[in-house]
Amino acid sequence: MADTPTEQQTDIIQAMLPHVPFDGWSKTALKMAAQDVGTSYSIAKMLFPDVPGDLIEAYVRLSDAEMLNRLPDDFETLKVREKVTACVRIRMEIAGENEEATRLAVRAFARPRYTARAAQSAWKTADVIWGACGDTATDYNRYTKRGILSGVYSSTLLYWLQDTSDGKQDSWGFLDRRIAGVMRFEKVKARVVKMADKMPFAGRSKEAA
Repeated sequence: MADTPTEQQTDIIQAMLPHVPFDGWSKTALKMAAQDVGTSYSIAKMLFPDVPGDLIEAYVRLSDAEMLNRLPDDFETLKVREKVTACVRIRMEIAGENEEATRLAVRAFARPRYTARAAQSAWKTADVIWGACGDTATDYNRYTKRGILSGVYSSTLLYWLQDTSDGKQDSWGFLDRRIAGVMRFEKVKARVVKMADKMPFAGRSKEAA
């Protein structure tokens, strides 16, 4: 399935959400959603050949897109740390609008057959967030930033799903601590890279000798 759901796939996923808490990300829920939007189950199955994998992936991608639609008006004036934090918080709030569907999606993606796909999906969400924050890195920084943030996002989501505090306040504190750790890592990495740039390469030293 393509990264960006088609209009027809979007309609089906949105129609599924009320059914998922009762039937999970299943063929049964897909059948009911197909009926709700006036299409056949055979067409719906063609659009989502891997159940529940393709269904969950589409749900995640649609949630990422909605996150971008909800960025605050002053987003561009925020510091990088504030931007990243705002994106993750908005993403959690979107997940909260269909919390049981999110919970069941996480549970399904925890299966061994979906281990790689779950990691890739979280990386894509991190990529969307860094893109929104204006990061255009194409070197190894692109992969380290997204790899680290995908870990922050995934751990925060798991914490958030179990959080019973008022207004999920414990989750926001958890997120702030994780983001602070990422920022400290970035500062240390920047210093190491700067020091490395000042050091002669071994090959150059040999040539000079």
